[in-house]
Amino acid sequence: MMSVSLLALFAFLLSHQGLAYLLDRACEGHIELGLKVTLGTDARGIDTAWMASLYRSENKFVCGGTLVTNRFVLTAAHCLVDDLRFVRLGEKDRSCKTSNCEVVREFTVSRAIPYPRFQLNTFPIMYDIGLIRLKDTVDYNAFIRPICIIVDSAVHFPDNIKGRAYGWGKTKPFVPVLSDIIMSITLTRKRQKECSHLLFSNDQFCAESSNGGDTCTGDSGGPLAVDYVYQGTKSYVQIGIVSYGSLLCNSKGVYTNVESYQDWIAETVQKYNDPLLFEECGGHWAVDIIVRVSESFRLVNTIKGTLITDRFVLTVAKGLPTDASKITVKSKYFDVDVLKIDKHPRFSPSKPKRNNIALLELAQQVTKPC
Repeated sequence: MMSVSLLALFAFLLSHQGLAYLLDRACEGHIELGLKVTLGTDARGIDTAWMASLYRSENKFVCGGTLVTNRFVLTAAHCLVDDLRFVRLGEKDRSCKTSNCEVVREFTVSRAIPYPRFQLNTFPIMYDIGLIRLKDTVDYNAFIRPICIIVDSAVHFPDNIKGRAYGWGKTKPFVPVLSDIIMSITLTRKRQKECSHLLFSNDQFCAESSNGGDTCTGDSGGPLAVDYVYQGTKSYVQIGIVSYGSLLCNSKGVYTNVESYQDWIAETVQKYNDPLLFEECGGHWAVDIIVRVSESFRLVNTIKGTLITDRFVLTVAKGLPTDASKITVKSKYFDVDVLKIDKHPRFSPSKPKRNNIALLELAQQVTKPC
């Protein structure tokens, strides 16, 4: 079994600067497809496999959210009501009962985690972000998978970027009922100075529609997402969380800036996740890993490593090149290429005995032999 010290070491690496990654790489490569909240359009034809609907104990809809890993849903902190009970995934039409909708899955809420500085029922609304830990692990399929969350301090989304917001909120401001059908609206992120009368923090931004529509009551917690190329692959990336806006739902709305909270999201997922990095750790298959470094098709170095998940190998930084294409990882059971090298940010070849550690992300998942 993996030692506690090794787990702590991996946690240290993930929580410090120098690493850039997607929170869950299963989101990668999926982009907005299909059709185009007030003045929004029916989004059932759009791929919304990451959309979550939140319900309280009396089976009453509360808010939207997004699946970001196989155990966590991202939402607005003000959606984390005391009697939050379960989350549905794969849902597009809320009028369709779970038993009659084959693709819909229901998950019990294990823990609601608001951002520590969020205060409920206070104004102004700030720090409006939270995570929900599900009791059981989600099995991804064509109808249920995560949206991309980028954990990379070098990535900054520009003003005027266009994206879509999604939700089951009101389609008319003074109509008391929410929409049963998931709706979508195209919005443009605006510059901070255009929204100074609405914003109370740099961790917020506003967005508006060209046709006068907006997100509305009931859309809270849902995403504002964009197509974005990251590490060479275009994926659907969440940049905002619906927070608040005009009661008339016809002007600029305010969104929690996901970019500002990327470290908190990653650290919270790590903190409340299962204690083992990989449930199938241990045994002979995870050891005797050889990292092979080649130059011009000629083997120039071999380094030992340890498989710590089905996509990562822990090894030393000394002797590793910067070009991942020069490395393969080999064992008795597999021989795979390396997608990415992450050396400790404070490692220096001139002082190789200090911070001499690295993570290798494999180009493909490896499976435990039968």
